[in-house]
Amino acid sequence: MVGHRKLLRGHYNPTNWSRKYPNLQKTRDKDGKRILACIKCLRKLSGKKATKAAAKRAAKEAAQIARRKAVKSGAKKTQGATKKKAKKVKEKKFVKKKIAKRAAAAKKKANKPGKKGKKK
Repeated sequence: MVGHRKLLRGHYNPTNWSRKYPNLQKTRDKDGKRILACIKCLRKLSGKKATKAAAKRAAKEAAQIARRKAVKSGAKKTQGATKKKAKKVKEKKFVKKKIAKRAAAAKKKANKPGKKGKKK
């Protein structure tokens, strides 16, 4: 049972209760029998409606299969993958240079004579 609400300025206006009925449709089940089923049950029976997650998973699997086939056939990797790899290599080189600069600066600082013995 569901009550209809008509909101007024006071936000309280109880009205009559009414019964909600399921949306029944005539259909055939897997055995071929004619049945009455609600829309939710019809969708479950048909199995056509795939969720977004399932669709995403299927697309991911298809991409993996395509990659495996490409590797087996000896084809080159996609250009996007090579670009990513090149970017990573570039970043590594940059980091190595930075570390080398810091080490050189530290060495230079260590070799510099101090101002201990000098007076003004």
